[in-house]
Amino acid sequence: MKAALQEHPAGPLLLSNIRYIRIVNIKIIYGFVAYKYLYPF
Repeated sequence: MKAALQEHPAGPLLLSNIRYIRIVNIKIIYGFVAYKYLYPF
């Protein structure tokens, strides 16, 4: 699948975007959990 994406013009960009979105989602989830833990009310 990765090879097929890299042959596509937008393949590498798409892969880097998916990686970036995943990192952002993890940061948001951890931030939300930390907020809930620090301010439970």
